[in-house]
Amino acid sequence: ASSMIDVMGVTVDSSAIVGAILIAMITIWHLGWLSKAKPTPTVTDLKIYPIKSCGAITLAAAHATETGFENDRIAQISDADGTYCTPRHTQYAKLFHIQPKLSDRDNDNDNDNDND
Repeated sequence: ASSMIDVMGVTVDSSAIVGAILIAMITIWHLGWLSKAKPTPTVTDLKIYPIKSCGAITLAAAHATETGFENDRIAQISDADGTYCTPRHTQYAKLFHIQPKLSDRDNDNDNDNDND
């Protein structure tokens, strides 16, 4: 049976006080846990795959678009019927060893101007 306690002229059930103390302790613990410094994520390797399932290109920086990184998965390997192929299709498996290269548009334009 719970007992009654007089708190500043108000009679309160002791189980209500115990419950309030527990809730306060849990809240304080939870807020303390949330405020602990969490490590900031760091990008250590940034890759794009211009041809889906083929080789990667490592980048120092990338431009993010609404659909993902620029030039990431801009092409795929399909058969003559337009069906997407994967490395599991043994007849096409060697195609997935392709190592794509992207040209630097700015450098290409500069090279074109040098030839004039």
